[in-house]
Amino acid sequence: MIDLSKINWHYVHTRQRSLWYVHVVFRSFAIQSVKMENIKYWMRHVGAIDNKVVFSKKDWQEMQNRLWNYLKKSPNFLYQQLSHCYKEHKQLIIFLKGVYKIKNYSSYSNKQLSRLIKDFISRMTNFAAYALLPLYVEDKITDEIIKQVNNDELSTILSPVKNSRELDEKISLLKISIKFKNNQNIEKDLEKHIFNYSWLKDTGYYGDYYNGSYYLNRIKRQAKLDPEKSLSKAQNEKNKQKERFNKILGKYKNKKSLIYLIKTINESIYFRSFRSEEFYRSGIYLMNLLKEISKRINIKNYKEIFNFTVFEVISLLEENKKVDQSLLKRRKESFIYITNFSQSTIYEGKESKKIAKKIKFYTINNKIIKGQTAYKGKASGSAVIVNGPDDFKKVKTGNILVASSTQPNYLPVLKKVKAVITEEGGVLSHASIISRELKIPTIIGVKAVTKILKDGDLVEVDAERGIVRKI
Repeated sequence: MIDLSKINWHYVHTRQRSLWYVHVVFRSFAIQSVKMENIKYWMRHVGAIDNKVVFSKKDWQEMQNRLWNYLKKSPNFLYQQLSHCYKEHKQLIIFLKGVYKIKNYSSYSNKQLSRLIKDFISRMTNFAAYALLPLYVEDKITDEIIKQVNNDELSTILSPVKNSRELDEKISLLKISIKFKNNQNIEKDLEKHIFNYSWLKDTGYYGDYYNGSYYLNRIKRQAKLDPEKSLSKAQNEKNKQKERFNKILGKYKNKKSLIYLIKTINESIYFRSFRSEEFYRSGIYLMNLLKEISKRINIKNYKEIFNFTVFEVISLLEENKKVDQSLLKRRKESFIYITNFSQSTIYEGKESKKIAKKIKFYTINNKIIKGQTAYKGKASGSAVIVNGPDDFKKVKTGNILVASSTQPNYLPVLKKVKAVITEEGGVLSHASIISRELKIPTIIGVKAVTKILKDGDLVEVDAERGIVRKI
């Protein structure tokens, strides 16, 4: 077992995710599954402690220095690695589509089911291996770009040229809304949309997806609000962003190192959302397979399979055993998962909560509330603490949203608020990306802000200077 108290933890953000997700993705950071020239990219200790994503601080700093030093010699290195990642992703999707095509797995033996899951985790590991690379050096790359470009060019550089899944979903639904408005049949379009985007709700990998009623209600609302105009605006804004970005590349075409860095950070910002969204998306392809496996190991609701690691599920299948229902109950209450190469440590239930309380990630300073500006502006209002979708109902128009981080399913409430404050930092964070798209004053990297502020606090957000004040 890994002694968690002896490790100096680098706290990244708080995210409520299933043990299945944490095991599949975080394990990928701890093993060298793909070659990246001469770079060793693994992390010795990585995982989740009571929904807090953590890494060994020492390992994080070593990896940051290692990658940055390599980038200074080969500025195009990271951009090339992301290209390799997209190739791994294509292979993953081909496999997942094949798995999804099989609607009934009842004739498969336990060994055959186990083999498919092993194939899944192998392919996912190769894809997820690249997921952290941009995060190590995002600040260093951004600082270097700031030294060489004009301030008015920075916003364009930090706004992804490629469409996010959120924007693709928005455009897809607007097109369906136009058909609905014109009394055309939308049944097949809606069915396709549900499959392509319903997983956007499942940001914790628990098997929760948007249904047809949810989308039909959105379609009906949009059909009343000039969807043609909204579609044209969304498409035009994206085209203008591409034009502005290409103009900047043309301006600095003689500075090859700078061009590489600009392309890398822009691609990395897109990649940050892409890789997370593709992790979440994989669950919908596995649905039929996991439903059959759940029957074999005595899980009544297949969604509960996500409370186990993939290796635990494989073991139960191969040994023809049933799940421990008491373990399932403890896992649903709380868990800690930390991996160290081939070794992993898991705690659950009361023991997990007890250990989590002993580990310190940050200190709270109530007098100075400072962070990093993601999108400039000023706003005042009533704070509302949002720890997840269950808190969305608390958000009123004009509130200041305070969260550890934002995710794709936060979009509806983000459109209501005056400003955003998050604990998670970095130009690649979802809050940074979405604040630029929505033009909302946003401050990121405000450590422990969800503990400092409470619902109803009147606050002033000065995103010009990265300062939050209680009024």
